[in-house]
This record gives sequence, structure tokens and C-alpha cells, in this order.
Amino acid sequence: MTTAAVEVTGDLELHMAARTVAGRCPAPLNAFEVAVVLETCGYTDTRASALGADGLLDLGAKVLDLMAIYASPSTLAEPEPAVDGSRSNGLVDFARGLVYSSPWLVSILTLIVAGVSFWSSTVAVAPVADAVTMATALALVVTAPFIQAFGRRASFYRGLGDQGLIVWITRWTLELGFLVTGGSCLVFYLVRGVVLHGGTPATDRLGLAAGLVIAALQVGLAAFYMRGAFVSMTLVMVSGATVLVWHVTHAGAYLDPVALIVWQLRLVAVMAAVCWVSSAWWLLRTASSGGSPFWRPSPGAVVRSVTPYAAYGLGFFAIVVAQQIVRGGLLEERYEFKQ
Repeated sequence: MTTAAVEVTGDLELHMAARTVAGRCPAPLNAFEVAVVLETCGYTDTRASALGADGLLDLGAKVLDLMAIYASPSTLAEPEPAVDGSRSNGLVDFARGLVYSSPWLVSILTLIVAGVSFWSSTVAVAPVADAVTMATALALVVTAPFIQAFGRRASFYRGLGDQGLIVWITRWTLELGFLVTGGSCLVFYLVRGVVLHGGTPATDRLGLAAGLVIAALQVGLAAFYMRGAFVSMTLVMVSGATVLVWHVTHAGAYLDPVALIVWQLRLVAVMAAVCWVSSAWWLLRTASSGGSPFWRPSPGAVVRSVTPYAAYGLGFFAIVVAQQIVRGGLLEERYEFKQ
């Protein structure tokens, strides 16, 4: 394309924006989708105003008018008539939904078959039950906001077909997850053990271990969601459930609940390690275009777009664990840990 043609068609900056969008989303449906892509690439309302637009949506409309220049021939071709495959698509969607929900489904089936799940127990020793339950609640509540938020963002990048940004958001999930969950569990351990004296040193350490391994598994599974590795995620969960069921059914007539919860946490730690090693190997061998600052999304744009999903994740898991906190209290004496 010649410089003269650029001058006739529009401003050079608008053409740069159009080429950016074409590289991320070759066939946007409307101006709103163009504006979303521009925002992820760092465009703001201020930058849009500098380009002569009233805002990002107006800039998206201007850029959309130029997309035909930079679209590939395949995207300009007339679409083929759609084939009515609603029945087969429905079955595929149902199967995909089952795979998406495999962690919960496998946990429930394990509970039905063996009477326990990955971190549930019938332990009746109050300090142990209290420490593990509070740690479980903390791990779920702390990991939920950014897992929901980053998972939503990763699905958006998968829709754009941007492997580089999927790698980028996966790294953020693992690194930020490690810092947030590790720091939260350590603070909980210090407050409960040093400030409140809520349990014995042994139960405090058990609670710290429970919070760390449960949060590590949650974050590790989230990394599978980020890159769409649902089969690998299901294999990890099914393998762990198989080992747990085998252990419970071959442990004899009496199974010490305290020894069992320690064994469960060790199993969860191994599952989490498998998830993290698998994700690390994937990150090492996957080419990323996210190293260039030009292609990194604006931090402010990411925060604005994922905040509602983070709030949803926090609220959902807060509701899930609230009844356990209310029933058990923050310290000891009246806990039942059966969920």
C-alpha cells in the first residue's frame, strides 16, 4: 500500500490501529468488538481523543471502516451456508461442559464412592477440624477472585486466537497466585497461632499446609483452564481420585481420621505439583509473542474488564464457605468438618 493511498484513506495512526486489530481479530463483528481489541492493546479514551475520536467506541467505528483494507482475502470471502448441526453441537457442548466441570464432578463421585474427597473428612478432633476447615475456606476465597478474572480473560484471548497473550495471562495467574495465596496462608498462620493462640503448634502447621496445598491445586487447575487443557486436567483429577479411593478401601476396618486428612493433603500436594510442572513445561516450550511491550495489554484495561468477574468469584466462594465459618466459629470447640 503506497503512502499516497494512506493519505487519501485516512490518518496514519488510524491505519496503524486497523493493522493492529487485523492482527488480533481479522474479522470483527462490529465496532464494539474492535474497541475491545484496541483496549487490550493499550488504547485509552485519551489516546482515542488524540486521534480525533470521541472515545474508544467512536475510535472502534472509525477503525472498523478501514478493516476492509487490511483484511485477508479469506475473511472477505462470502461465508458458506451454515449447516444445521444443532443436535450434534448440543451433544458436543454437553460433553465440553462435563469436561469443564470435571474437578467438581470427580470430587463428588469420590465422596459418594469412598465417603471422603480430596480435603473432606469426618475428623471429630476440634483443633484439627477447625484448622483444616478454616484453611480450606481461606484458600477457596483467596484464589477465587483472580482465578475467575484471569480465566475470563484467557477465554477472550483464546477467542482472538492469540497464543502469546494466553502465555502471558497464564504466567500472571501462576505468579500472582503463588504470591497471593502463599502470603494469605502465612498471615492466617501467624494471626491464628501467634496472635489469637487458636490451636496447638501442630494444628497450626497442619492448617498452614492445608491452605497452601489446596490453593496450589486451585491455581494449578486454573492454569489448565487458561490454555484449554481440559483433558490433562481431567486426567490429573481422575488419577488423584483413583489413588484416594484405593487408599480408603484398602486401609482396613478402622481408618484414623487425623491420619487420613494428613494423607489427603499429601495427595493434594502431589496433584498440585503435577499441575504446576505440566504448566511450567508448557510455558517453556510454547512460543510467545507477548514479550514485546507493544503487544502487552494495558494494565488499566485488564483491571477494568475483569473486576466484575473477580467480584463474582469472591462472592460465590464466600457464600460456599460462609456456613462453615458460622457453624464452626473462628477458633475451636464446635466444628464439624464433613464437606
